[in-house]
Amino acid sequence: MELFSMGVKMDWVNHIKQNDRIQMSICVHPKFQRIYLKPGKVAGTTIFRKALQPMGGWIIKKDNPNEFNAWLNRITDRELYYEYFKFTFARNPFARLVSAWNDIDRQTYPNFDDFVENNILDSDGKPKRLHYQTQTSLFYSSKKKYNFIGKVENINNDWKKYCEITGTDCVSLGHYAKSEHKPYKEYYSEWSMKRVAEIYEDDFKCFKYRRKFNV
Repeated sequence: MELFSMGVKMDWVNHIKQNDRIQMSICVHPKFQRIYLKPGKVAGTTIFRKALQPMGGWIIKKDNPNEFNAWLNRITDRELYYEYFKFTFARNPFARLVSAWNDIDRQTYPNFDDFVENNILDSDGKPKRLHYQTQTSLFYSSKKKYNFIGKVENINNDWKKYCEITGTDCVSLGHYAKSEHKPYKEYYSEWSMKRVAEIYEDDFKCFKYRRKFNV
């Protein structure tokens, strides 16, 4: 049976199968029927390693490739769409990009503007690295189809909300691992602020972050 959402055919499973980066950004609990969409540099390691993984039953492609592939090959669009609880956490795109640059490419591109101009996107306009993809690229269909979206800026309170909604024992996340660098705004020029706002336009709109600040 084909599934349609607002007149658009749902082909969720193939969407995941055809994108290795999405597969690397999904944490799944088949028994509890939950999916955690884990964008890079959005406190995902803290959430997964400290809170989800110790519960048992969670699988990710990096740690459990055979189990993950088996799940992906048997899951259906109907199950994903109607039966799974889907959640994620979002982060201010300006702050997220500085964190990724600092950890990955700062030695190669010590000037942040140079990095923004030359190393986020490839010649086809696609993100060069997993951590540079938009957070919304993990979504299939509208964000309204997701059961919970928290914010890194309010991570501990939003994590408690997730636990209350799902009946999960609320393990304290403590302080998530932060990159060592100056406040993110100090790295931006007027030009790089506008360029990053263009590249990550969908993230700013979807998660309601401001696209401007005083440089």
